[in-house]
This record gives sequence, structure tokens and C-alpha cells, in this order.
Amino acid sequence: MKRLLRPTAFKRMFFFIIIDILLSLATFYLAYTLRFNFHIPGEFFHIFWKAFTLLVLLKVFFLYLFKNYFIVWRFFGFMDAKNIIKAHIFTYVVFAIMYLLFREYFMPFPRSVIAIDFFLSLIFIGALRISRRMARESTTIRREKPTLIIGANSKTGTIIQSALNGEIDYYPTAIIAYRNNDEITDAYMHNIKIYDNRLLEEIITEKGIVAAIVTEKIPASDLKIIADRLSLCGINEIKKVRILGDKDEKLEDLSIEDLLARHPKDLDLETIASFIKGKSVLITGAGGSIGSEISKQCQQFGASTLTLVDHSEYNLYQIGELLPQANLKLLNITNKHLLEEIFEEVHPDIVIHAAAYKHVPVCENNQETAVYNNGYGSKNVIDTSIKYAVEKVVLISTDKAVR
Repeated sequence: MKRLLRPTAFKRMFFFIIIDILLSLATFYLAYTLRFNFHIPGEFFHIFWKAFTLLVLLKVFFLYLFKNYFIVWRFFGFMDAKNIIKAHIFTYVVFAIMYLLFREYFMPFPRSVIAIDFFLSLIFIGALRISRRMARESTTIRREKPTLIIGANSKTGTIIQSALNGEIDYYPTAIIAYRNNDEITDAYMHNIKIYDNRLLEEIITEKGIVAAIVTEKIPASDLKIIADRLSLCGINEIKKVRILGDKDEKLEDLSIEDLLARHPKDLDLETIASFIKGKSVLITGAGGSIGSEISKQCQQFGASTLTLVDHSEYNLYQIGELLPQANLKLLNITNKHLLEEIFEEVHPDIVIHAAAYKHVPVCENNQETAVYNNGYGSKNVIDTSIKYAVEKVVLISTDKAVR
């Protein structure tokens, strides 16, 4: 039974053709009754079926020609409505021409019925097409997150339609114009009001908004200001639009790069390869989150030898399992004597220093240890590198050491 009721292109076309024929019959008869004030003289009835048959054949043909029998009902849109209008215009123009050419065949036929039926048919068939979408949008229980859209453009309309169709977990309740524009402020898009951006905080409170979607390309400096304003209002879920994505990819999180005035550059792989290839590389903090990735990349770029230094036995073991050819050294960089022994043994060409305590709260509660490890330990690495004439020393900044 489910298979029988499952919609297909053929079933959809068959359904619409039958319904259009029935609606056309109803509108044609109604046009007759309106023309004669609901009392149709008998002499006008004998031509009724001939005129109706010709008209409905023309109508079905032109609706088919304009692909109106192949639309997905619930996605009926503006272009589909335009095609219905075009199909009706062609239908009634051709019918009128045939009436004029073969007038004696249609006599007696009230000409005003053509105009009356044109508008009635357009209204009835158009209403049928849009009814499913209207019913679906009006009866949907809103469980999505009340959302503020920042930007009023074509992408805004697309996001609203996606929300109405249940394709995203956000329900737009207000639109904020990125630039104050009197032409669009207080106007509506898909029945959602566009507000002045100076009212952002007020709108968030009034409508209980919990998320925001950015649809415009906004300069990083302005975007950071907007993100800060949203954050002060308790809005931490901020998305940006990706139109070229499937159902699960229409939106993506606002990244830190979006808030930076400078944008990250692609890596110059050739330069990196020439820097690393054939060199002896020593990496401190090699078992950490950054150090372990650098270690893998150095091997990939052709380092002749890899010496991995870390004070954590477990971390060093983990990276050693991934890079079995590497030389593993377990020590703390604050132990200068052991550090010098390693340099004496491997004579590195390049030292990449990635060893540091990075978690701010822990460092703040253990200030002396943090300074000793991050400060004195780094000094040991640099002094030892100078002593053993290391060509290059790369310091991975302890960016989380200060607020």
C-alpha cells in the first residue's frame, strides 16, 4: 500500500491533469453563470461542451509545455507561478484566435466568458498549486531556535525558505540590516521585518533570540564588533551562510579567521620542503598537540633525522609509535646538562622549540613553575643552539601564556 501511494513523476502529472480538468470545468461553468447572472439560457448550453473540450485541451497542453506538471508540490515558487500565468495567456489567446477564425462553429458563444474564465482559472489552479506549501508552512510546529539574520539580501531569502522547509534547525524571527538603509529598514522579507542595526540588543531581548546567522560579506573589523555585541547579549551561536552546501552544510560556524583583519595564507610547500629536506631536525615538546603535528610534517618533508624531545613519557611513546624512525629523548628542557648532551650527540641543523606549559589557569596558579619552564627552559634551548652552531631555531609562540 505504501508503495502504491509513494509519489512519482507520473503519478504527480496524472493527479494534476485530472484536478486541472475538474477545476477548468468548474471555472468554465462559473464563468457562464456569472455572465448570465446565474441563469443560463438553454440555447447557450449546446456549445458549452465543445468550447470546454477545446479550452481544456489547450490548457493542459500549455501547462505541460511550461513544465507545470513536473514541479514538486511543496516547493512551488515564484518561477512556477510565472509559468502558470504564461500557460494561461497562451491558452486563452489561442482559444480566442480559433473562436474568431471559426466563429460559426462556436455560435452562440458569449465572448465575455473567455475573459471571466481566464481570471477564474488562474486563481483556482494557482491556489491549488500553492495550497500544499501554505498548509505545510502554517501548520509546522516551530521547535527550531529563534534566530536573528544579519544582512538583507538574496541569501537571506534562501535561508528563510530553508527554515520554512525544515531544512535547518533555525527559525528566523527578525532581520538586522548590516548598513542602515532607509529603503529597506522597516520593510519585510518573507513576512519577517527588517530592523535598524542600532536596535540589535532590543530585538534580541524582545524576541528571545538564541542564535544568529550572517548572510552578508562583512569586513572583519565590523564583524568583530557585531560578534561582540551578540556575545554581550548572550548569543554565542553565530553562523555564516554557505549557499553551495547540502542540507547539513548550509551553515558553518563563524571562525576566528572571519574576525581577523588579516587572512591566513596558503602554505608554500616548496619553500617548506627546501627548508626541511635532508636536514637533521630536533623538536622540543614533540609529543604535544602542536609538536606532534610538526614532527609528522618534518618526516613527510624529508628530514634526514628526527630527534624528538619531551618530558612526558606517554606523549613521547605516542609520537614514537607514529614515527618509528625518530630518535626519542625523554627529558625536561630546564635540564641544561642533558640538553647539551643531546645536541652534542645529534648536532641538529634545525631546532623547533614547541615545549611549553600552555593552559592559562594552571600557569596562573603555578606562576613560578610556569615562568621557570617557559622562560628559563626556552633560554636553555636558545643558548644551547647558539653553542652548537644550529643554523635555524624556530620558536612556537606560547600564545596562551598571557591574556
